[in-house]
Amino acid sequence: MRETKFTAELAGRIVAISKAKGDRIEPGDEVVVIESMKMEVPLTAQVGGVVTAVLVHIDDMIDEGQTLLIIDT
Repeated sequence: MRETKFTAELAGRIVAISKAKGDRIEPGDEVVVIESMKMEVPLTAQVGGVVTAVLVHIDDMIDEGQTLLIIDT
């Protein structure tokens, strides 16, 4: 298997995390929701696999390009 980093497409604040370590992800699944510029933006998985690490928590401020999860694909 290969390790894939799930990164933030924009800066903001984490308002929801839909997946936990050990969860299976399919392409198109909502993974996290980021609040940016007073809008909630859901981020979806581009690849399928199993979550091996969640690197953020609710209310964390994140930067564009920051790694949010690690997925074993």
